[in-house]
Amino acid sequence: MPLLDTASVRRAGQQPMTFSAVADGKPVTLIPVARAHHQHYTVYWRRADLAPAPVPGRRPAPRRSVSPKEGRL
Repeated sequence: MPLLDTASVRRAGQQPMTFSAVADGKPVTLIPVARAHHQHYTVYWRRADLAPAPVPGRRPAPRRSVSPKEGRL
């Protein structure tokens, strides 16, 4: 599934409901599914601004607090 950089989404030109964005490091054009007649298309995207979905049956790793001296995780 492509990874969509949601911060890169911009309106493209004068055509209504047409947007440009970056997915997997490549430029893409986003249009409504109803306009994608006779074309291969992807409707689902992973979003760069979301944490990965948990794996069913696996418990998430415990979170630990980090002191300012340790830096970021």
